[in-house]
Amino acid sequence: MLKSDHNRKQFHINQTEIVTLCSLLSLSKQINIFSGLLTISALVIGFIYLAINDSNLISLICFFVFILGLISQYYALRTNFDIKLFEYLTPYIHEPSIVLKELDHALVKLGLIKSDFSKSRTMYEREKGTLRLFKIQIVTVMIQLLLFIGGFASRIIYNLL
Repeated sequence: MLKSDHNRKQFHINQTEIVTLCSLLSLSKQINIFSGLLTISALVIGFIYLAINDSNLISLICFFVFILGLISQYYALRTNFDIKLFEYLTPYIHEPSIVLKELDHALVKLGLIKSDFSKSRTMYEREKGTLRLFKIQIVTVMIQLLLFIGGFASRIIYNLL
């Protein structure tokens, strides 16, 4: 039963699934822009608060928001790279094993993956991996936003007291 389920996942991925995945992952670009705005805002505000020596806590929070923004940028780059690979693979979906071997060889040649050809990943595993990257990007931006809002909310509450 388990083996047949694995085979189903490996060979029954169709063009519509890949197009749907790429459409979903294209949201990564908008999330990346939003994260970039938060990152730049945190950098500017952090330096302003540091320069006027008003609040080291706000500067520290802005530093963490900036670091999370850089991490988010990394995951956005990885997700966008995977989108391009899936778009390339879409026409060859009926012959996945040949194209996946060629893709793995090209990625090894570029130094983007380790040269372990004994375990070639299926399209299903590649989809799951890319979705995992996308989810990490979303969580990173959510934490970044919560820190940004929380830092300024705490500053406003501090000023009110």
